Amino acid sequence: MSVTPVLNWFLVAVTLMGNAAVLTAIALTVYWCGDRVRGMRVTVVLFLSMWLNSVLKLVFKLPRPETVGLVGPGGLIDSGGYGFPSGHAQGVATLWWTLGCLSKSRPLLLVTLVLTAAVAASRVFLGVHFPVDVVAGGALGLGVAALAAAVIEKAGRKGWGLSGVRASAALAAASLCMMLGPVDESVSKSAGFLFGFGVGSPLEPARWGVRRGGPVVARAARAFLGIAVVLGVSRLLRTPVPGKPIQLFASHAATGATAALLVPALLAVARAGPRRTAR
Repeated sequence: MSVTPVLNWFLVAVTLMGNAAVLTAIALTVYWCGDRVRGMRVTVVLFLSMWLNSVLKLVFKLPRPETVGLVGPGGLIDSGGYGFPSGHAQGVATLWWTLGCLSKSRPLLLVTLVLTAAVAASRVFLGVHFPVDVVAGGALGLGVAALAAAVIEKAGRKGWGLSGVRASAALAAASLCMMLGPVDESVSKSAGFLFGFGVGSPLEPARWGVRRGGPVVARAARAFLGIAVVLGVSRLLRTPVPGKPIQLFASHAATGATAALLVPALLAVARAGPRRTAR
């Protein structure tokens, strides 16, 4: 197959749909602009899946293809670290299948399969994964999402739902336990963000009255503000040299807490501002 610039950039665009930063932005947008509880759940499940992917890579330590991909190492496509299982395929499958299950949307479940297949194929064509890597990643993502959705549904039927301080404590304990096994930068980042977000999101005060619905333009503006704030805090906390696991955990915990509490606080202030001015 001859490779054209148009095809090259198309594959890059497809594969970026499975990028961790893009998936995180989508999950947080649901939390800030859609259903709060659903957003919390999908974000937590996504980061649990990211952590599992990082741990499995450290366990199997399987290399990536030796051939250079279409954009090559050092380009737009992340081709570092171990290859099995594919984090892009697992992440996109986890996020969208979880959303489909929680919203009980069959069309979204179908879209998930199409997106997962597209991202998986792009990773192979770009030369950064073997077929077995993306198949395993996609299957793991679907499995994690389906299991999480089943647990959430059963917990709701049994009345086991956690809220407030109990939910924060449970998620904090889970994220700390994630640091007890194999640890690298990716594990530390996933566990840290889950700690900050998991502790903060259940504690958002109802009296803030954050508006999560509204017109599409208003939702887009809130999402843009939230992403900008999280990116800004993340950049401020980024160390010039690779940090130790505990440092990475702490910095990403602060970023997670920013997404869970600081952004909703800013959105609440922005909403209340015009009312106070009118008075």
